[in-house]
Amino acid sequence: MTSTRSGQFVLASTLTALIVHLLEFPGFIRIPIVLCFALLTPGIALTRTYWPPSMFERLLVTGSISLSILVLVSTAFAALGLWNPTLILLIIGAVSIAGSLLVDNAPTAQEHWLDWEQGSNKISQPARSGRARIVQLSAAGGLLSGPGLSELGTDEVVRVTWLGEQSLGRVKPLWEDLCTITFEESSDGFRDLVLKKFEAMAGLS
Repeated sequence: MTSTRSGQFVLASTLTALIVHLLEFPGFIRIPIVLCFALLTPGIALTRTYWPPSMFERLLVTGSISLSILVLVSTAFAALGLWNPTLILLIIGAVSIAGSLLVDNAPTAQEHWLDWEQGSNKISQPARSGRARIVQLSAAGGLLSGPGLSELGTDEVVRVTWLGEQSLGRVKPLWEDLCTITFEESSDGFRDLVLKKFEAMAGLS
């Protein structure tokens, strides 16, 4: 799930959970939706720029964060004698949306990600696009991680955009959603940006 799609999921799941709860949908509909929201959405909201090598690790981290928030909020209400499921749900929703916005607006958040478009040359139109996390970066290329990269062909050319600057890149899938990229026909701004940033970015994991 890319960062943009994660943000859409956070908003949609929050609104859906609140609607089915406030409108008192039947239990067999309301309970699974509310539980999925409470156990997934807060963690996804707070880890939108985190993309581990495996989906299991991602679910483990997001589930642990979500469960911790749920337990903390519920325990606080129970200790104060103010048990109110509706208010608890509203607080978890507010934390999820606020957390998602904070992650989006973090000063260094965008430095760790770049956008890519498949088939972006002078003739063809983009066939697939996505956002990838920068695992390693150098002046010549780097290592990227993100959904959709494994579906690209070896030596396929994509257009990448990083912090507003663009370059063509030739990708080589490695395993799962990990691939290498070699920069080609970079703009002057992109080359300057990489030269300024790659030493600091090279240690990202």
